[in-house]
Amino acid sequence: MLLTEIDALYKKTISPDTQFYDGSQDKNEFNSCIEILSARIGSLPQKEIWFLEIGAFKGLWALALKIVCAHHGKQSHYVTVTWISHDPSNQDIFRTEEVYKTEGLTFHLIDADSRLEETLRQVTAIQQRFDFVFIDGDHTFESVLQDIGHYGPLADEYLLFHDINTRDCGVSKAIQRSGTPLNICISYKPDLMGIGIRDCRVPAEPVKRRKILGLF
Repeated sequence: MLLTEIDALYKKTISPDTQFYDGSQDKNEFNSCIEILSARIGSLPQKEIWFLEIGAFKGLWALALKIVCAHHGKQSHYVTVTWISHDPSNQDIFRTEEVYKTEGLTFHLIDADSRLEETLRQVTAIQQRFDFVFIDGDHTFESVLQDIGHYGPLADEYLLFHDINTRDCGVSKAIQRSGTPLNICISYKPDLMGIGIRDCRVPAEPVKRRKILGLF
């Protein structure tokens, strides 16, 4: 039901491509992650959920969050650091913003380089803590490491990463170098994308990773 609603809203807002979400996600990985997020959101006592995304593309996660929160009788608040001037073709994100604002929901788009201290200050001026933080910006080792250092400490529930097992990018190496243990790894295709989740409630020492289709 949730996934059907997300696809319908994506088609209405962005494009008819809900198989690959215009190349941004593996559908099976995304669906599995949404189910995990939905379970955690449903378990939280608060009615307002804050989500920070570093590097949004079109707005899939924001649309999904809105639907998941509504399903649990909660209100979604969304903030993204997305460097539009660095990727001027990413205009769909503004249609996602309009969906939020039409419904009176919080949507903040910070058009800036996530690596800058000033950008971090802009984020924390909006909200000091977030329930969920999703890092999916510049995938170079140095940039991911900086994003983890800046935004990882802001997460209270889950710190999420995209492309944890994609070759030729620095995501996995940066996660390891930062000492961030992943509790859940979602992957359906070797060497392609993958979503990693750090459960912030669990102590930071190494933990056994829950694997979905165990391609690790």
